[in-house]
Amino acid sequence: MNLKKTRNQKRKALLALSLMLAMVLSLAACGASGGSTVSVSGESVTVDDLALRPDGEAGKLYENAGLKLLVPLEYDEMLQTEVPEESSDGMLFRVSEKASIEAAKAQGMETEGAGWLFSIGKIDEAAMRDLMLNTDLSGTEIFAKDAYGDYYVYYHPTDVRFVRESNEAMAEDQELWTELNGWAWKKVRESFLAENPQLMPHPVGSTVLDLYLARLAYTPGARYTLSTTEYGPVELNTEEFDAAEFVDRLRTGARYEMTDGEAPDGEYVVLSFPEDGLRFDFFRMEGKENIIREVHEDIGYEALYQATFEDADTKASEVLQEWYYAAVGAAPDGTAANLGGGGSSGLMGGWQVTDSPRMTEEAAAAFEKALEGLVGVSYEPLACLATQPVSGTNYAIFCRAQVVYPNAEPYYALVYVYENLQGDAELLNVVSLRPDGEVDENARAAGQQLGGWAAAEEQDAGLAAFQKASESLLGVNYTPVYVLGRQLVSGTNYCVLCRAEAVAPEAEATYTLATVYEDLSGNAKITGFRDLDIGLPIAADEAGDADSAE
Repeated sequence: MNLKKTRNQKRKALLALSLMLAMVLSLAACGASGGSTVSVSGESVTVDDLALRPDGEAGKLYENAGLKLLVPLEYDEMLQTEVPEESSDGMLFRVSEKASIEAAKAQGMETEGAGWLFSIGKIDEAAMRDLMLNTDLSGTEIFAKDAYGDYYVYYHPTDVRFVRESNEAMAEDQELWTELNGWAWKKVRESFLAENPQLMPHPVGSTVLDLYLARLAYTPGARYTLSTTEYGPVELNTEEFDAAEFVDRLRTGARYEMTDGEAPDGEYVVLSFPEDGLRFDFFRMEGKENIIREVHEDIGYEALYQATFEDADTKASEVLQEWYYAAVGAAPDGTAANLGGGGSSGLMGGWQVTDSPRMTEEAAAAFEKALEGLVGVSYEPLACLATQPVSGTNYAIFCRAQVVYPNAEPYYALVYVYENLQGDAELLNVVSLRPDGEVDENARAAGQQLGGWAAAEEQDAGLAAFQKASESLLGVNYTPVYVLGRQLVSGTNYCVLCRAEAVAPEAEATYTLATVYEDLSGNAKITGFRDLDIGLPIAADEAGDADSAE
Protein backbone atom coordinates (compact mmCIF):
# COMPACT_ATOMS: atom_id res chain seq x y z
CA MET A 1 0.00 0.00 0.00
CA ASN A 2 1.42 3.41 -0.98
CA LEU A 3 1.54 5.66 2.09
CA LYS A 4 2.86 8.64 0.14
CA LYS A 5 -0.38 9.66 -1.52
CA THR A 6 -0.49 13.25 -2.60
CA ARG A 7 -2.98 15.57 -0.98
CA ASN A 8 -4.98 15.68 -4.23
CA GLN A 9 -5.28 11.90 -4.32
CA LYS A 10 -6.54 11.83 -0.72
CA ARG A 11 -9.02 14.61 -1.41
CA LYS A 12 -10.28 12.71 -4.48
CA ALA A 13 -10.72 9.56 -2.37
CA LEU A 14 -12.60 11.54 0.23
CA LEU A 15 -14.82 13.14 -2.40
CA ALA A 16 -15.54 9.71 -3.92
CA LEU A 17 -16.59 8.34 -0.53
CA SER A 18 -18.76 11.37 0.14
CA LEU A 19 -20.52 10.93 -3.23
CA MET A 20 -20.93 7.20 -2.59
CA LEU A 21 -22.46 7.82 0.83
CA ALA A 22 -24.73 10.49 -0.60
CA MET A 23 -25.97 7.96 -3.16
CA VAL A 24 -26.51 5.39 -0.41
CA LEU A 25 -28.46 7.97 1.56
CA SER A 26 -30.67 8.51 -1.48
CA LEU A 27 -31.14 4.76 -1.98
CA ALA A 28 -31.85 4.24 1.69
CA ALA A 29 -34.56 6.86 1.51
CA CYS A 30 -36.08 4.79 -1.31
CA GLY A 31 -35.77 1.52 0.61
CA ALA A 32 -32.86 0.04 -1.41
CA SER A 33 -29.60 -0.96 0.28
CA GLY A 34 -27.62 -2.53 -2.57
CA GLY A 35 -26.62 -5.46 -0.35
CA SER A 36 -24.62 -3.33 2.13
CA THR A 37 -25.42 -2.72 5.79
CA VAL A 38 -26.77 0.82 5.83
CA SER A 39 -27.61 2.90 8.90
CA VAL A 40 -29.27 6.29 8.56
CA SER A 41 -29.74 8.68 11.49
CA GLY A 42 -30.78 12.19 10.50
CA GLU A 43 -28.13 13.23 8.00
CA SER A 44 -25.59 10.70 9.37
CA VAL A 45 -24.96 7.66 7.21
CA THR A 46 -23.01 4.51 8.02
CA VAL A 47 -22.26 1.91 5.34
CA ASP A 48 -20.61 -1.10 6.94
CA ASP A 49 -17.71 0.61 8.82
CA LEU A 50 -17.60 3.81 6.70
CA ALA A 51 -19.43 6.88 7.95
CA LEU A 52 -20.48 10.33 6.77
CA ARG A 53 -21.50 12.81 9.46
CA PRO A 54 -23.67 15.96 9.25
CA ASP A 55 -20.58 18.18 9.50
CA GLY A 56 -19.26 16.55 6.33
CA GLU A 57 -16.62 14.47 8.08
CA ALA A 58 -16.11 11.11 6.42
CA GLY A 59 -14.31 8.40 8.32
CA LYS A 60 -13.87 4.78 9.24
CA LEU A 61 -15.55 3.49 12.39
CA TYR A 62 -13.73 1.20 14.81
CA GLU A 63 -15.77 -0.46 17.56
CA ASN A 64 -14.82 -2.09 20.85
CA ALA A 65 -17.08 -3.07 23.78
CA GLY A 66 -19.95 -1.09 22.27
CA LEU A 67 -17.88 2.07 21.88
CA LYS A 68 -16.94 3.71 18.58
CA LEU A 69 -13.91 5.63 17.39
CA LEU A 70 -14.18 7.57 14.12
CA VAL A 71 -10.87 7.97 12.25
CA PRO A 72 -11.02 10.51 9.38
CA LEU A 73 -10.82 8.68 6.04
CA GLU A 74 -7.93 10.84 4.82
CA TYR A 75 -5.83 9.61 7.78
CA ASP A 76 -7.08 6.05 8.18
CA GLU A 77 -4.73 4.25 5.77
CA MET A 78 -1.75 6.12 7.26
CA LEU A 79 -2.59 4.87 10.74
CA GLN A 80 -2.51 1.60 12.62
CA THR A 81 -5.63 1.47 14.79
CA GLU A 82 -5.52 -1.38 17.30
CA VAL A 83 -8.69 -2.66 18.96
CA PRO A 84 -7.59 -4.95 21.82
CA GLU A 85 -10.11 -7.55 22.97
CA GLU A 86 -10.71 -7.88 26.72
CA SER A 87 -7.61 -5.87 27.60
CA SER A 88 -6.53 -6.34 31.23
CA ASP A 89 -5.73 -2.62 31.53
CA GLY A 90 -9.03 -1.52 29.98
CA MET A 91 -7.45 -0.30 26.73
CA LEU A 92 -10.05 0.21 23.99
CA PHE A 93 -8.18 1.83 21.10
CA ARG A 94 -4.53 2.54 20.31
CA VAL A 95 -3.60 4.65 17.28
CA SER A 96 -0.10 4.99 15.77
CA GLU A 97 1.40 6.20 12.48
CA LYS A 98 2.35 3.27 10.23
CA ALA A 99 5.27 5.02 8.52
CA SER A 100 7.04 5.55 11.86
CA ILE A 101 6.55 1.89 12.81
CA GLU A 102 7.97 0.75 9.46
CA ALA A 103 10.90 3.17 9.66
CA ALA A 104 11.76 1.92 13.17
CA LYS A 105 11.57 -1.69 11.95
CA ALA A 106 13.79 -0.95 8.95
CA GLN A 107 16.47 0.49 11.26
CA GLY A 108 16.30 -2.44 13.68
CA MET A 109 14.81 -0.22 16.38
CA GLU A 110 12.20 -1.17 18.96
CA THR A 111 8.86 -0.63 17.26
CA GLU A 112 6.81 -0.51 20.48
CA GLY A 113 5.77 3.11 20.86
CA ALA A 114 7.07 4.25 17.48
CA GLY A 115 4.58 6.61 15.83
CA TRP A 116 2.18 6.40 18.79
CA LEU A 117 -0.38 9.22 18.71
CA PHE A 118 -2.91 8.32 21.43
CA SER A 119 -4.88 5.59 23.18
CA ILE A 120 -8.30 5.54 24.81
CA GLY A 121 -9.01 3.32 27.80
CA LYS A 122 -11.69 2.67 30.41
CA ILE A 123 -11.04 2.45 34.18
CA ASP A 124 -13.29 1.95 37.20
CA GLU A 125 -13.69 4.19 40.27
CA ALA A 126 -10.92 2.47 42.25
CA ALA A 127 -8.45 2.76 39.37
CA MET A 128 -9.41 6.41 38.90
CA ARG A 129 -8.64 7.10 42.58
CA ASP A 130 -5.30 5.32 42.32
CA LEU A 131 -4.53 7.31 39.19
CA MET A 132 -5.34 10.64 40.83
CA LEU A 133 -3.19 9.78 43.85
CA ASN A 134 -0.22 9.27 41.52
CA THR A 135 2.24 12.15 41.71
CA ASP A 136 2.75 12.20 37.92
CA LEU A 137 -0.22 12.29 35.57
CA SER A 138 1.66 13.57 32.54
CA GLY A 139 0.29 11.98 29.38
CA THR A 140 -3.01 11.05 31.05
CA GLU A 141 -6.32 12.91 30.73
CA ILE A 142 -9.62 11.69 32.22
CA PHE A 143 -12.26 13.18 29.94
CA ALA A 144 -15.55 11.20 30.18
CA LYS A 145 -17.71 9.07 32.45
CA ASP A 146 -20.55 6.61 31.87
CA ALA A 147 -23.71 5.77 33.79
CA TYR A 148 -22.00 2.79 35.44
CA GLY A 149 -19.38 4.91 37.15
CA ASP A 150 -16.51 4.04 34.79
CA TYR A 151 -14.12 6.71 33.55
CA TYR A 152 -12.56 7.16 30.10
CA VAL A 153 -8.92 8.15 29.78
CA TYR A 154 -7.06 9.73 26.88
CA TYR A 155 -3.40 8.66 26.91
CA HIS A 156 -0.83 10.53 24.83
CA PRO A 157 2.96 10.58 24.53
CA THR A 158 5.04 13.18 26.34
CA ASP A 159 8.02 12.73 24.01
CA VAL A 160 8.44 12.63 20.23
CA ARG A 161 7.48 9.32 18.57
CA PHE A 162 8.13 10.49 14.99
CA VAL A 163 10.55 8.13 13.19
CA ARG A 164 11.97 8.19 9.63
CA GLU A 165 14.95 6.51 8.02
CA SER A 166 16.66 9.78 7.09
CA ASN A 167 16.73 13.46 7.99
CA GLU A 168 15.42 14.27 4.52
CA ALA A 169 12.39 12.02 5.08
CA MET A 170 11.88 13.60 8.49
CA ALA A 171 11.83 17.07 6.96
CA GLU A 172 9.55 15.98 4.12
CA ASP A 173 6.90 14.47 6.43
CA GLN A 174 7.18 16.89 9.37
CA GLU A 175 4.09 18.85 8.27
CA LEU A 176 2.02 15.67 8.00
CA TRP A 177 3.19 14.46 11.44
CA THR A 178 2.22 17.83 12.94
CA GLU A 179 -1.21 17.59 11.29
CA LEU A 180 -1.81 14.08 12.67
CA ASN A 181 -0.87 15.22 16.17
CA GLY A 182 -3.13 18.26 15.84
CA TRP A 183 -6.08 15.98 15.03
CA ALA A 184 -5.19 13.56 17.83
CA TRP A 185 -4.96 16.26 20.49
CA LYS A 186 -7.66 18.70 19.43
CA LYS A 187 -10.36 16.56 17.80
CA VAL A 188 -10.34 12.96 19.05
CA ARG A 189 -11.95 13.39 22.48
CA GLU A 190 -14.70 15.63 21.12
CA SER A 191 -15.37 13.19 18.26
CA PHE A 192 -15.35 10.20 20.64
CA LEU A 193 -18.03 11.81 22.81
CA ALA A 194 -20.09 12.62 19.71
CA GLU A 195 -19.92 9.00 18.49
CA ASN A 196 -20.83 7.67 21.95
CA PRO A 197 -23.71 9.80 23.29
CA GLN A 198 -24.12 7.45 26.26
CA LEU A 199 -20.95 9.00 27.71
CA MET A 200 -20.93 12.22 29.69
CA PRO A 201 -18.10 14.78 29.46
CA HIS A 202 -16.19 14.57 32.73
CA PRO A 203 -12.80 16.31 32.48
CA VAL A 204 -10.53 15.78 35.49
CA GLY A 205 -7.47 18.00 35.68
CA SER A 206 -3.94 16.80 36.28
CA THR A 207 -2.28 19.92 37.72
CA VAL A 208 -0.53 19.83 41.09
CA LEU A 209 -3.62 21.47 42.62
CA ASP A 210 -5.89 18.81 41.11
CA LEU A 211 -3.70 16.05 42.55
CA TYR A 212 -3.65 17.53 46.06
CA LEU A 213 -7.42 18.05 46.03
CA ALA A 214 -7.70 14.39 45.02
CA ARG A 215 -5.52 13.50 48.01
CA LEU A 216 -8.04 15.22 50.30
CA ALA A 217 -10.91 13.45 48.53
CA TYR A 218 -9.49 9.93 48.61
CA THR A 219 -6.83 9.59 51.34
CA PRO A 220 -7.99 8.81 54.90
CA GLY A 221 -6.09 10.84 57.46
CA ALA A 222 -4.45 13.19 54.93
CA ARG A 223 -3.07 16.15 56.90
CA TYR A 224 -3.38 19.79 55.87
CA THR A 225 -3.94 23.26 57.31
CA LEU A 226 -6.25 26.15 56.49
CA SER A 227 -5.52 29.76 57.34
CA THR A 228 -6.21 33.30 56.23
CA THR A 229 -4.19 36.50 56.18
CA GLU A 230 -6.14 37.56 59.30
CA TYR A 231 -5.95 34.36 61.36
CA GLY A 232 -3.47 31.60 62.00
CA PRO A 233 -3.60 28.04 60.68
CA VAL A 234 -6.03 25.36 61.76
CA GLU A 235 -4.48 21.88 61.60
CA LEU A 236 -6.85 19.27 60.15
CA ASN A 237 -6.98 15.84 58.62
CA THR A 238 -9.54 14.10 56.45
CA GLU A 239 -10.68 11.70 59.19
CA GLU A 240 -11.35 14.32 61.89
CA PHE A 241 -13.09 16.79 59.60
CA ASP A 242 -15.21 15.87 56.57
CA ALA A 243 -14.30 18.38 53.86
CA ALA A 244 -15.96 16.43 51.02
CA GLU A 245 -18.51 19.17 50.33
CA PHE A 246 -15.80 21.79 49.75
CA VAL A 247 -13.40 19.52 47.86
CA ASP A 248 -16.23 18.43 45.53
CA ARG A 249 -17.14 22.04 44.81
CA LEU A 250 -13.54 22.77 43.86
CA ARG A 251 -13.22 19.67 41.65
CA THR A 252 -16.62 19.26 39.96
CA GLY A 253 -16.88 21.10 36.67
CA ALA A 254 -13.62 22.92 37.41
CA ARG A 255 -10.56 23.48 35.27
CA TYR A 256 -7.28 24.91 36.56
CA GLU A 257 -4.93 26.29 33.94
CA MET A 258 -1.51 27.88 34.34
CA THR A 259 -1.51 31.60 33.68
CA ASP A 260 1.16 34.27 33.29
CA GLY A 261 1.50 37.50 35.19
CA GLU A 262 2.06 38.50 38.78
CA ALA A 263 0.06 37.39 41.80
CA PRO A 264 -2.53 39.89 43.07
CA ASP A 265 -1.55 42.00 46.06
CA GLY A 266 -4.10 41.43 48.79
CA GLU A 267 -5.83 38.97 51.10
CA TYR A 268 -6.09 35.24 50.48
CA VAL A 269 -7.09 31.96 52.10
CA VAL A 270 -4.35 29.33 52.34
CA LEU A 271 -4.65 25.58 51.81
CA SER A 272 -1.31 24.17 52.96
CA PHE A 273 0.43 20.80 53.09
CA PRO A 274 3.28 21.49 55.55
CA GLU A 275 4.80 18.01 55.29
CA ASP A 276 5.40 18.64 51.56
CA GLY A 277 6.42 22.29 51.89
CA LEU A 278 3.54 23.21 49.57
CA ARG A 279 0.70 25.69 49.82
CA PHE A 280 -2.02 27.17 47.62
CA ASP A 281 -3.11 30.80 48.11
CA PHE A 282 -6.71 31.49 47.00
CA PHE A 283 -7.00 35.25 46.45
CA ARG A 284 -10.06 37.08 47.76
CA MET A 285 -9.99 40.48 46.03
CA GLU A 286 -12.94 41.37 43.81
CA GLY A 287 -12.37 40.09 40.30
CA LYS A 288 -9.46 37.89 41.43
CA GLU A 289 -11.42 35.24 43.36
CA ASN A 290 -10.41 32.51 40.89
CA ILE A 291 -6.68 33.24 40.88
CA ILE A 292 -4.66 30.70 42.87
CA ARG A 293 -0.94 30.77 43.66
CA GLU A 294 0.99 27.52 44.05
CA VAL A 295 4.03 27.96 46.32
CA HIS A 296 6.75 25.35 46.86
CA GLU A 297 8.36 26.84 49.95
CA ASP A 298 11.39 24.51 50.05
CA ILE A 299 12.61 25.32 46.55
CA GLY A 300 11.17 28.82 46.13
CA TYR A 301 9.04 27.95 43.08
CA GLU A 302 5.72 29.68 42.40
CA ALA A 303 3.03 29.28 39.75
CA LEU A 304 -0.35 30.91 39.10
CA TYR A 305 -3.61 29.20 38.14
CA GLN A 306 -6.79 30.59 36.66
CA ALA A 307 -9.80 28.55 37.79
CA THR A 308 -12.78 28.19 35.45
CA PHE A 309 -16.04 26.62 36.67
CA GLU A 310 -18.95 25.33 34.60
CA ASP A 311 -21.07 27.07 37.19
CA ALA A 312 -20.00 30.61 36.38
CA ASP A 313 -21.06 31.81 39.85
CA THR A 314 -18.56 29.68 41.77
CA LYS A 315 -15.53 31.51 43.18
CA ALA A 316 -12.68 29.37 44.46
CA SER A 317 -11.65 31.68 47.31
CA GLU A 318 -15.23 31.88 48.61
CA VAL A 319 -15.33 28.07 48.78
CA LEU A 320 -12.04 28.14 50.73
CA GLN A 321 -13.39 30.84 53.06
CA GLU A 322 -16.48 28.76 53.87
CA TRP A 323 -14.30 25.66 54.28
CA TYR A 324 -12.06 27.54 56.74
CA TYR A 325 -14.87 28.73 58.98
CA ALA A 326 -16.64 25.36 58.89
CA ALA A 327 -13.37 23.65 59.81
CA VAL A 328 -12.77 25.96 62.73
CA GLY A 329 -16.30 25.36 63.95
CA ALA A 330 -15.74 21.60 63.90
CA ALA A 331 -12.14 21.54 65.05
CA PRO A 332 -11.02 20.13 68.42
CA ASP A 333 -10.88 22.41 71.50
CA GLY A 334 -8.30 25.13 71.27
CA THR A 335 -8.32 25.83 67.55
CA ALA A 336 -11.04 28.47 67.87
CA ALA A 337 -8.40 30.87 69.24
CA ASN A 338 -6.99 31.05 65.71
CA LEU A 339 -10.23 32.51 64.46
CA GLY A 340 -11.19 34.70 67.37
CA GLY A 341 -14.78 33.55 67.51
CA GLY A 342 -17.19 31.56 65.47
CA GLY A 343 -15.25 28.36 65.90
CA SER A 344 -15.58 25.87 68.70
CA SER A 345 -17.61 27.26 71.52
CA GLY A 346 -14.72 28.18 73.82
CA LEU A 347 -16.87 27.09 76.77
CA MET A 348 -16.20 24.27 79.22
CA GLY A 349 -18.29 22.18 81.56
CA GLY A 350 -21.62 22.48 79.75
CA TRP A 351 -21.75 26.27 79.54
CA GLN A 352 -24.02 27.49 76.74
CA VAL A 353 -23.91 30.90 75.07
CA THR A 354 -27.30 32.58 75.30
CA ASP A 355 -29.29 33.28 72.13
CA SER A 356 -29.05 36.98 72.92
CA PRO A 357 -26.73 38.81 75.35
CA ARG A 358 -29.60 40.83 76.81
CA MET A 359 -30.42 40.40 80.47
CA THR A 360 -33.40 38.09 80.89
CA GLU A 361 -35.85 38.45 83.77
CA GLU A 362 -34.58 35.17 85.24
CA ALA A 363 -30.93 36.26 85.08
CA ALA A 364 -31.71 39.70 86.51
CA ALA A 365 -33.67 38.21 89.39
CA ALA A 366 -30.90 35.72 90.25
CA PHE A 367 -28.27 38.48 90.02
CA GLU A 368 -30.21 40.81 92.35
CA LYS A 369 -30.70 38.07 94.96
CA ALA A 370 -27.07 36.91 94.82
CA LEU A 371 -25.60 40.41 95.26
CA GLU A 372 -28.09 41.64 97.86
CA GLY A 373 -26.20 43.13 100.78
CA LEU A 374 -22.84 43.21 98.94
CA VAL A 375 -20.80 46.30 99.96
CA GLY A 376 -17.56 47.86 98.71
CA VAL A 377 -18.17 47.41 94.98
CA SER A 378 -21.23 48.21 92.93
CA TYR A 379 -22.06 46.01 89.91
CA GLU A 380 -24.39 47.05 87.08
CA PRO A 381 -25.49 44.02 85.01
CA LEU A 382 -25.21 44.75 81.26
CA ALA A 383 -25.51 41.36 79.53
CA CYS A 384 -26.09 37.68 80.31
CA LEU A 385 -23.46 35.92 78.20
CA ALA A 386 -23.95 32.26 79.09
CA THR A 387 -25.73 29.80 81.35
CA GLN A 388 -24.82 26.39 82.74
CA PRO A 389 -27.60 23.95 83.61
CA VAL A 390 -26.75 22.16 86.85
CA SER A 391 -29.02 21.31 89.74
CA GLY A 392 -30.34 24.77 89.15
CA THR A 393 -28.55 27.30 86.91
CA ASN A 394 -25.22 29.12 86.81
CA TYR A 395 -25.14 32.51 85.08
CA ALA A 396 -22.17 34.38 83.57
CA ILE A 397 -23.15 38.07 83.65
CA PHE A 398 -21.12 40.90 82.14
CA CYS A 399 -21.14 43.94 84.43
CA ARG A 400 -19.89 47.48 84.75
CA ALA A 401 -18.17 47.67 88.16
CA GLN A 402 -16.90 50.46 90.38
CA VAL A 403 -15.29 50.41 93.79
CA VAL A 404 -17.26 52.53 96.27
CA TYR A 405 -14.80 55.33 97.05
CA PRO A 406 -14.37 58.86 95.63
CA ASN A 407 -13.00 59.19 92.09
CA ALA A 408 -12.68 55.44 91.61
CA GLU A 409 -12.26 54.38 87.96
CA PRO A 410 -14.96 52.07 86.56
CA TYR A 411 -14.03 48.69 85.09
CA TYR A 412 -15.77 45.65 83.63
CA ALA A 413 -16.15 42.18 85.05
CA LEU A 414 -17.77 38.77 84.62
CA VAL A 415 -19.92 37.99 87.64
CA TYR A 416 -20.82 34.33 88.20
CA VAL A 417 -24.11 33.64 89.99
CA TYR A 418 -25.68 30.32 91.01
CA GLU A 419 -29.44 29.87 91.54
CA ASN A 420 -30.70 26.55 92.93
CA LEU A 421 -33.98 24.82 92.16
CA GLN A 422 -35.65 26.51 95.13
CA GLY A 423 -34.83 29.99 93.80
CA ASP A 424 -32.03 30.79 96.27
CA ALA A 425 -29.04 32.56 94.68
CA GLU A 426 -25.41 33.16 95.63
CA LEU A 427 -22.36 34.91 94.21
CA LEU A 428 -19.75 32.38 93.00
CA ASN A 429 -16.95 34.44 91.55
CA VAL A 430 -15.95 37.76 89.96
CA VAL A 431 -13.41 37.92 87.14
CA SER A 432 -12.20 41.33 86.02
CA LEU A 433 -11.73 42.26 82.37
CA ARG A 434 -8.97 44.82 81.94
CA PRO A 435 -9.44 47.67 79.43
CA ASP A 436 -7.14 45.94 76.95
CA GLY A 437 -9.25 42.78 77.15
CA GLU A 438 -6.92 40.70 79.32
CA VAL A 439 -8.59 38.57 81.99
CA ASP A 440 -7.44 39.19 85.58
CA GLU A 441 -9.03 36.67 87.90
CA ASN A 442 -7.65 38.25 91.06
CA ALA A 443 -8.08 41.97 90.45
CA ARG A 444 -11.29 43.27 91.95
CA ALA A 445 -10.48 46.89 91.15
CA ALA A 446 -9.13 46.78 87.60
CA GLY A 447 -9.85 50.34 86.59
CA GLN A 448 -6.18 51.27 86.51
CA GLN A 449 -4.67 52.38 83.21
CA LEU A 450 -2.39 49.83 81.55
CA GLY A 451 -0.10 50.86 78.70
CA GLY A 452 -2.32 53.81 77.96
CA TRP A 453 -5.51 51.71 77.99
CA ALA A 454 -8.46 53.05 79.97
CA ALA A 455 -11.98 51.79 80.52
CA ALA A 456 -14.35 53.16 77.90
CA GLU A 457 -17.56 54.62 79.22
CA GLU A 458 -18.57 56.35 75.99
CA GLN A 459 -19.64 53.58 73.58
CA ASP A 460 -20.67 55.14 70.28
CA ALA A 461 -17.25 55.89 68.80
CA GLY A 462 -15.86 52.41 69.51
CA LEU A 463 -18.98 50.65 68.24
CA ALA A 464 -18.96 52.71 65.03
CA ALA A 465 -15.30 51.87 64.46
CA PHE A 466 -16.03 48.16 64.94
CA GLN A 467 -18.92 48.25 62.47
CA LYS A 468 -16.68 49.83 59.80
CA ALA A 469 -13.85 47.39 60.45
CA SER A 470 -16.03 44.26 60.40
CA GLU A 471 -17.86 44.95 57.11
CA SER A 472 -15.29 43.00 55.07
CA LEU A 473 -15.22 39.95 57.38
CA LEU A 474 -16.78 36.85 55.81
CA GLY A 475 -17.96 33.57 57.28
CA VAL A 476 -18.67 34.79 60.84
CA ASN A 477 -21.45 37.00 62.16
CA TYR A 478 -20.16 39.38 64.85
CA THR A 479 -22.48 41.23 67.24
CA PRO A 480 -20.74 43.87 69.38
CA VAL A 481 -21.83 43.82 73.02
CA TYR A 482 -19.72 46.45 74.73
CA VAL A 483 -16.57 48.53 74.29
CA LEU A 484 -14.29 47.64 77.23
CA GLY A 485 -11.47 50.11 76.71
CA ARG A 486 -9.66 52.51 74.45
CA GLN A 487 -6.04 53.50 73.90
CA LEU A 488 -4.94 56.76 72.30
CA VAL A 489 -2.17 56.26 69.76
CA SER A 490 -1.79 57.89 66.35
CA GLY A 491 -5.50 57.35 66.13
CA THR A 492 -7.37 55.12 68.62
CA ASN A 493 -7.39 51.45 69.58
CA TYR A 494 -10.61 49.96 70.94
CA CYS A 495 -11.23 46.66 72.72
CA VAL A 496 -14.72 45.38 71.89
CA LEU A 497 -16.53 42.40 73.42
CA CYS A 498 -18.43 40.58 70.62
CA ARG A 499 -20.73 37.63 70.22
CA ALA A 500 -19.45 35.55 67.27
CA GLU A 501 -21.10 32.78 65.29
CA ALA A 502 -19.68 31.08 62.22
CA VAL A 503 -21.87 30.94 59.11
CA ALA A 504 -21.94 27.14 59.09
CA PRO A 505 -24.51 24.45 59.92
CA GLU A 506 -24.87 23.85 63.67
CA ALA A 507 -22.04 26.27 64.50
CA GLU A 508 -21.92 27.25 68.17
CA ALA A 509 -21.66 30.86 69.25
CA THR A 510 -18.83 32.13 71.43
CA TYR A 511 -17.52 35.42 72.75
CA THR A 512 -14.41 37.13 71.49
CA LEU A 513 -12.50 40.32 72.26
CA ALA A 514 -11.70 42.26 69.10
CA THR A 515 -9.01 44.92 68.92
CA VAL A 516 -9.96 47.67 66.46
CA TYR A 517 -7.65 50.41 65.19
CA GLU A 518 -9.14 53.65 63.82
CA ASP A 519 -6.73 56.08 62.19
CA LEU A 520 -6.97 59.86 62.25
CA SER A 521 -8.86 59.84 58.94
CA GLY A 522 -11.59 57.57 60.32
CA ASN A 523 -10.46 54.38 58.55
CA ALA A 524 -10.86 51.31 60.76
CA LYS A 525 -9.54 47.75 60.71
CA ILE A 526 -9.52 44.80 63.10
CA THR A 527 -5.98 44.05 64.25
CA GLY A 528 -6.65 40.98 66.38
CA PHE A 529 -9.10 38.63 68.08
CA ARG A 530 -8.85 36.82 71.39
CA ASP A 531 -11.45 34.28 72.54
CA LEU A 532 -13.05 34.82 75.93
CA ASP A 533 -13.29 31.49 77.76
CA ILE A 534 -16.36 32.04 79.86
CA GLY A 535 -16.45 28.64 81.54
CA LEU A 536 -12.86 28.41 82.73
CA PRO A 537 -12.98 30.54 85.89
CA ILE A 538 -15.57 28.33 87.62
CA ALA A 539 -14.12 25.37 89.49
CA ALA A 540 -16.38 22.42 90.33
CA ASP A 541 -16.45 23.13 94.07
CA GLU A 542 -17.14 26.85 93.45
CA ALA A 543 -20.02 26.08 91.12
CA GLY A 544 -22.08 25.03 94.05
CA ASP A 545 -20.80 21.50 93.49
CA ALA A 546 -23.98 22.31 91.84
CA ASP A 547 -25.33 18.84 91.30
CA SER A 548 -25.66 18.47 95.06
CA ALA A 549 -26.72 22.02 95.88
CA GLU A 550 -30.14 22.37 97.40
